[in-house]
Amino acid sequence: MTFKVHLNQYLKCAECRLYPLARRLLALRKVAKSFGEGKLEQRIDVGTISYIRDLEIEFNHMAQRIEDLVNDVKLLSSAVSHDLRTPLARIRFGIDTLQEEDDPVLRKRFEQRISDNVNEMVELVETLLNYARLDQAMLELDKTSVKLSSLIASCIRNKSDDNITINFLSDHSTAQVYGDSAYLMILVGNLIQNAIQYCKTIIEIELIEKNDKVFLIVSDDG
Repeated sequence: MTFKVHLNQYLKCAECRLYPLARRLLALRKVAKSFGEGKLEQRIDVGTISYIRDLEIEFNHMAQRIEDLVNDVKLLSSAVSHDLRTPLARIRFGIDTLQEEDDPVLRKRFEQRISDNVNEMVELVETLLNYARLDQAMLELDKTSVKLSSLIASCIRNKSDDNITINFLSDHSTAQVYGDSAYLMILVGNLIQNAIQYCKTIIEIELIEKNDKVFLIVSDDG
């Protein structure tokens, strides 16, 4: 009789000890199920006292990692649709114009433009693919000292349009920045393309150096 009483007390004590663990596991299961249904913002509240505290923390880290990667994929998709649309349109326009042009000088000029646009697309695709392979935390940027005037001049050549005048007011500037030239090309190219899209006929680009800082100003008459 005494043994039976002690056994019942032991089982009740064991049940009391296991209840918090079961409650935390059920909470984790609920959050994991919601996360699996696409609610990527779901996280588990880590208690100050928990039998599975480390597991809860690792789950939250994993969930954040997955959410960040999904956001990166969305960002990459947006970048691809935005950045590739422009050179593709220019290549199509160049080919259509080339087919209607008989002047050998103008034909050579349009051929060179198409070649430059193809090179721009190749570099852009390579840059975007590198970004797709590596998340931002692991991305290795090829940082060097970049002369901005040369980089901007290259972007202007790629964006040239017979109906628009692009004035680079600081083409002799010696301003340099420390960064990845491929991504800087995308940045400057997007600024110029936006100006081309909304301007009437004139775009002005200027570099201003002040207090160890460089300001890039792109303005248009649109």
